Amino acid sequence: MWVDPNGRFNVCCAPDQERKKLGNFGNLNQKSVSDIWHSVEYQNLCNNYMSNSLCQSCNMRRPKY
Repeated sequence: MWVDPNGRFNVCCAPDQERKKLGNFGNLNQKSVSDIWHSVEYQNLCNNYMSNSLCQSCNMRRPKY
């Protein structure tokens, strides 16, 4: 996770237009990290990220053994 200068919670370092396709998880000016981290949207991404082509091609993801 990382936060942009405007407070937007971002889930990865992909280019902005690609990353936005993963969803809008919130802004830390309006929600807490805990609220975002435990949200249905973020948990859905965590549980299903490998079905997303962007995540499948990511060179930063943990390899599956």
